[in-house]
Amino acid sequence: MVGQRILNFCPMSQDTPEPNVLRRMLAASSSPPPRREGGGGVLRRLALALCRAMQEVAGLAITISGQQQGVHDLDGVEKEAQAPEHALITLVEAPGGAAGLVVVSAPVVGAVVARRMTGRVPAALPASRAPTRTDGEMLRDVIDGFLAHAAEAGPWLAGYGYRGMLSDARLARFTLTDGLYHSVRLDVALPGGLGEGEILLLLPQHEARQPVTEAGQGWSRAVSDRVMGAAMPLQAVLTRLQVPYARALRLAPGDVLTIPVAAIDSLSLEGAGGAVVATGRLGQSRGDRAVRISQAGLSGKRTAPPAMAGGAEEEGFDSPQNTPPPALEA
Repeated sequence: MVGQRILNFCPMSQDTPEPNVLRRMLAASSSPPPRREGGGGVLRRLALALCRAMQEVAGLAITISGQQQGVHDLDGVEKEAQAPEHALITLVEAPGGAAGLVVVSAPVVGAVVARRMTGRVPAALPASRAPTRTDGEMLRDVIDGFLAHAAEAGPWLAGYGYRGMLSDARLARFTLTDGLYHSVRLDVALPGGLGEGEILLLLPQHEARQPVTEAGQGWSRAVSDRVMGAAMPLQAVLTRLQVPYARALRLAPGDVLTIPVAAIDSLSLEGAGGAVVATGRLGQSRGDRAVRISQAGLSGKRTAPPAMAGGAEEEGFDSPQNTPPPALEA
């Protein structure tokens, strides 16, 4: 991986003036000219894209303290994604099925989550921990904003958007297509002396695809057989609610949260990362609670949960009748 250290660098507009003649001469004498593809211009645009997204979405004025770029195969992608401890590993997709990863280190995740929850820059970062699906949702808009601004840096960056999070970097090889991947690492200095983190961008090179050999196909079939035989946890979800953060902290036994009427008759089956794999209807079969599948093979996109009004107390609550759910016998 080729590296560049750019101290205290975070351009705030495309109109940032170029270095003066002396600085350009010094730069030319100390390092070779950047390649046309993935060169310094692309790195500068990506740094600008990240700064803009962090400022616009999370309200964090970050500084880019360093940049690195390179190319990796799928094994290298997995190793890169595993490197930051407790990092949030997110899957991003573009129209046509191209997929890659955006990996956000724990300090950046902590700063964004704290800023969006409290409305101010935290005095200190929370203790490092494994990321959750809630963290992924908190970072969704930041990642989408970064990718939207980054699309100006090159055609290989266009069209990508947040798809979900991966609980383990090893799942990347079962999610991504075999081939070569652009790798860009941006070192981030957080405001208020909160320390440093990093964001890693791993997107496919569309022009370079490695041929799959017969031996590789056999290995892929063996891995596929093993994966298909593994247990896959599913969650039957009636509904999800969004409540103000302050109200969530005040929840106590006896409080009432209103569930939409439609949630009583339908639910979703969700796999790892909250991907919706099917919808169904709640009922019973042979005396047990059961779910009849209504639609399967879904795209995995979940609709936004309904928001609760600004913390008002629920009034006029009537307990539902204790009637058994409808039978699902064939």
